[in-house]
Amino acid sequence: RGGGGGGGGGGGGGSGGSVRRTARAAPREESEEGLAPPRTGGAHRTHHRQRHLRQHHDGSNAAGTLPVVSRAEAGAGAGGELDVSAYLRERHEQRAARERERTERAAAAAAAAARARREAAAGHSPAVAAATSMLAAAADGQKVAVHRHATRGVSLDERDGGGNTALHRAAATGSIGLVKVVLKHADRPGQPSRRQLLEAANADGRTPLALAVGHSHVKMARFLRQQGATDRHGLVQTLAGVRGYDTG
Repeated sequence: RGGGGGGGGGGGGGSGGSVRRTARAAPREESEEGLAPPRTGGAHRTHHRQRHLRQHHDGSNAAGTLPVVSRAEAGAGAGGELDVSAYLRERHEQRAARERERTERAAAAAAAAARARREAAAGHSPAVAAATSMLAAAADGQKVAVHRHATRGVSLDERDGGGNTALHRAAATGSIGLVKVVLKHADRPGQPSRRQLLEAANADGRTPLALAVGHSHVKMARFLRQQGATDRHGLVQTLAGVRGYDTG
C-alpha cells in the first residue's frame, strides 16, 4: 500500500511535471501569425528573414519609396507567408524603372539642347527668324510689322547677308514714313542709337543715305540728311541738280 501510495505520488508528480512542461511550452506556440507551430532550424531563420523584410518594407512605405502593399504581400493573402524572392524581384523592377525614367529624361534634354544648337547654327533660332522677318518687312515697306518687331525687342542693328539694316532697306524703298518708324525706336533699351543707325555701312560701305541717293530718292536723301546723316561727298546736292531723277 505504501508502495502504491508512492507510485500514486510518483504518478501525481509525473502529472504535475507534465502540466508544468505544458505551461512552459505554451508561450513557444504563440507567434506573431497566431497559433502557428514552433519553428526550428532553417524555418526559424527564414521566418526572421521575412520579419526583417516586412519591417524594412514598412519603413520604406513611411518614406514614400514603395507602394503600401507590394505584389508579393498581396499575393500571400491574409496571414500568408511573404514570398521573399518575389519581393526582392519587385524591388529590383522598381529601381530599374526609376533608372530608366531618369535616363529617358536626360536623353530628351540632351536631344532638345542639340536641336537648339543645330537650329541656331543653321539660322533657324527664334531670334534669327524674328530678325529675318523684320528685315523682310522693312524691304516691303510694312510699317506695322517693323514697329511690332522692334517693340518686341528685335534689334534694329540686325543685318542681312549684304550687311543692310532695317534702315538701309527702308531708305531704299523711299518710304519716309517707314524710316520714321525705324528711327522712332532708336536710343531705346536694347536698340542702337540714332547716330549708329544713320551712319551704319553695309558690306559695300554704303550708308542708308547713299542707298537713298543710289535709288534716286531725293526727298528721302534730304530727310535723312535732316535727321543727322553725314553727306561727305555732297550726294544730295549732286542728285538734286540732275534732271530726270525721282524727287519723290
